[in-house]
Amino acid sequence: MAFGPNGLLATGDLGMVRLWDVSGRAAPHLLSSTPPSYTYMINQLNAVAFSPNGLLAFGGSDGAVRLWDISNREAPRPLGDPLTGATASVYSLAFGPDGILAVGANDGTVRLWDVSDRGAPRPLGDPIASVTNSRTSVNSVAVAPDGLLAAGGDDGTVRMWDIGVLQYLRNAAVQVACQRAGRGLDKQEWTRYLATEPYRNTCPASAQ
Repeated sequence: MAFGPNGLLATGDLGMVRLWDVSGRAAPHLLSSTPPSYTYMINQLNAVAFSPNGLLAFGGSDGAVRLWDISNREAPRPLGDPLTGATASVYSLAFGPDGILAVGANDGTVRLWDVSDRGAPRPLGDPIASVTNSRTSVNSVAVAPDGLLAAGGDDGTVRMWDIGVLQYLRNAAVQVACQRAGRGLDKQEWTRYLATEPYRNTCPASAQ
């Protein structure tokens, strides 16, 4: 289970996700009891997480993560297709800054997703091998505001990575590419790769 913003609580049992309003502590109530508006059936629910900006993520034994938009708490709605890639059950979820979602699975890996564009989530790089072997589960993940990722497994270890560079690359992709290449696309290259777009200098600081 997980607490969300403004008195929300997500709980799950036997694959069913329920969204509760617990802002009135003496009288918590289920926002809806009618599936599928606020519930989703998967084989077994293992992890739920809220983002700061109105997303609910949950995953389970089918290896997929589902995203719901809960910005309208009276009418949550699913967002697109499930996020796939885990070869085994999803055991842990955590949102980080700038739309990063960390997914821990019982194949010993952590996968990172960019969900800042709700209409087009995308994986960030290859899975991170978090634990000593693929038979060890990643039971918990957490992402700090400064981009520090921590993952704990049932091998008794916690491992940490600095993923702040991913945030920098996403926010300054063109600048990084220009720095590494030393120039932008010339007009011939632009015509070859982007023939349908009008030419523009991709690295204004460099001479084309």
